Amino acid sequence: MPPKKQEEHQHGPILGRLTTNLRMGILGLPNVGKSTFFNVLTKSEAQAENYPFCTIDPNESRVPIDDVRFDWLVEHYKPLSRVPAFLNVVDIAGLVKGASEGQGLGNAFLSHVGACDALFHLCRAFEDSEVTHVEGEVDPIRDLEIISSELRLKDLAYLQPALDKVEKLAIRAGDKTKKLEYDTLIKVKELLATKFVRQHEWNEKEIEILNKHLFLTAKPIVYLVNLSETDYIKKKNKWLPKIKSWIDSNDPGGVLIPFSGAFELKAIEMDPAARTEYFSQTGVSSALDKIIKTGYKALCLEYFFTAGKDEVRAWTIQKGTKAPQAAGRIHTDFEKGFIMAEVMKIADLMELLNENAVKGAGKYRQQGRNYVVEDGDIIFSIRKMVHQSESSDCSEQLESIGQIKDIVILKDDEQGFGINIVGGVDKQYLPGHSGIFISRVRRGEIEGISEGDRILAVNGQKLDGMTNEDVVNLLRELSVEYGEC
Repeated sequence: MPPKKQEEHQHGPILGRLTTNLRMGILGLPNVGKSTFFNVLTKSEAQAENYPFCTIDPNESRVPIDDVRFDWLVEHYKPLSRVPAFLNVVDIAGLVKGASEGQGLGNAFLSHVGACDALFHLCRAFEDSEVTHVEGEVDPIRDLEIISSELRLKDLAYLQPALDKVEKLAIRAGDKTKKLEYDTLIKVKELLATKFVRQHEWNEKEIEILNKHLFLTAKPIVYLVNLSETDYIKKKNKWLPKIKSWIDSNDPGGVLIPFSGAFELKAIEMDPAARTEYFSQTGVSSALDKIIKTGYKALCLEYFFTAGKDEVRAWTIQKGTKAPQAAGRIHTDFEKGFIMAEVMKIADLMELLNENAVKGAGKYRQQGRNYVVEDGDIIFSIRKMVHQSESSDCSEQLESIGQIKDIVILKDDEQGFGINIVGGVDKQYLPGHSGIFISRVRRGEIEGISEGDRILAVNGQKLDGMTNEDVVNLLRELSVEYGEC
């Protein structure tokens, strides 16, 4: 049955790195609560002391994303393994006025900002005589201006040499291929006088050029305002309206999330029952879940699921990812020669309770190469055309659906006994399916599998200790499809 046709969603090009391994940096002046926020966000213990540069090297951690849909799948399938989606978070050392010129810990900090893909810009709106402020007194508007100015100045410092280099080629040497890059960088220079790079409507070709340079002010920003516990509970703070006004004027559409590091720290140290009671008594709850999900969204990330008795997993992709590339997240072999994927919506499964009911309702779909995977899709199987060997004369193609019958090549040569497989990821398989766990063993060393590899097995039948001939015979007995050249 051919894949269902789907009207293609149009997704604009992404300004930033094109990968799923993206990081959210926590940016701000010293002593505004960055390390405390990092600690409660990641449930870790990064150093958080009352002096300006207690964080020097950036701390990094992965934060799981709470999702009732993922929890439902875990409860439904009761898998042996569960892997949620994660947000990578980096605690960057405090930035000070003049950092772009080397003040404080200077350019090292700004390089840490450059290694992140989006930013939590944390500003302080609480008074505490025991926590000094690097500028002497609390003024979040001034702090916002300092950080914004330093980011623009750093981009300008980077831009001029890059512009000079392109100008030599585009203008003086007459290289027409560099003209668009030159024009784009001139626009950037004009823009940085008052704005961020991301505050301009760039076309697709310009974005391709900007992504070669990765300007600091091209990174998405989520503004976090750290309140005292009292102000957070009262939902009142004198600085909040001013901060909102500053964001509306300087970063229209920017997201503002008030929170309290002190409140979160107190809550995280409680047991679950006491925490629930505390939230009930105060009438407010933790802002961390909202912050995490907003950060994930700022990175233009989303995820789809695979689900079965072996594993329930959320797979991170960038928005606009098509089915072949999404399948490649499970295993690179799935992307090559992709034909179709069988997909259902998590909402449909939660409503109808089982796969058969979803199929009966006509909501279990076969999606082809142009299908744009959506957040919350469940991919149950993948079909692809496979060639026995790129260098082989064999032309037979086999169909793969992510199960043990998906062995592409099985051969015994001077290099050893080799199996090319489909359906594996890090020596594991698409949930719900058995598989061969490694793709190569050296001749005569089936028992001597390298450290860290799992035992070679087919449908639960361990192959360690067998001769190559025994393995081939076993595969034939199990009716495993294979090709020999």
